[in-house]
Amino acid sequence: MAFASKFRFSKLGSMPKMIKPSKFIILSPLSKEECYSRIKESIDTSFFSVFGSKPLAGKISENSAQIRKRINYQNSFQTQLTAKFIASPKGTKIEGYFGIHKLVKFLIASIICFLVLTEIAISRLSSIGGIALIVSCCCVIFIGKYIARDEASFIKDYLIDLLETNEKSIEQEGGADG
Repeated sequence: MAFASKFRFSKLGSMPKMIKPSKFIILSPLSKEECYSRIKESIDTSFFSVFGSKPLAGKISENSAQIRKRINYQNSFQTQLTAKFIASPKGTKIEGYFGIHKLVKFLIASIICFLVLTEIAISRLSSIGGIALIVSCCCVIFIGKYIARDEASFIKDYLIDLLETNEKSIEQEGGADG
């Protein structure tokens, strides 16, 4: 009984924070070009990154990147870092946020709206079934984000080591993803 109440309050109560993106800033002493080349060498950029051997996957350009932890399964709610590279006098500022992909957010909002509108339209027939679908959708979101709960800290720690920075040059605020 103690486990159930502890799980309910610590995990389910943080669901809005799990969807909200968290801001992330790294200040690296390396040049913008050096940061770009180091990150590019350490991520799989192919479409089938499941078969790669590097710890990170994603897309990168000279000014921005979308980085996620490479996993051997599909999770649409996987945490990813969307960031841009900004040259500064002291090196490079990498500024972005951790969160789920924007397309996934849009699809989930569309599906939930569709279910709610459908439930309102046919509420005379089966109100329990529609509510069950909405609750099921929320459970899928929770499970996907729960599986990806440590990915933001993995990416953060990996980038700290890769870009030769330390904890004092990092600013982070926002949701529970990082």
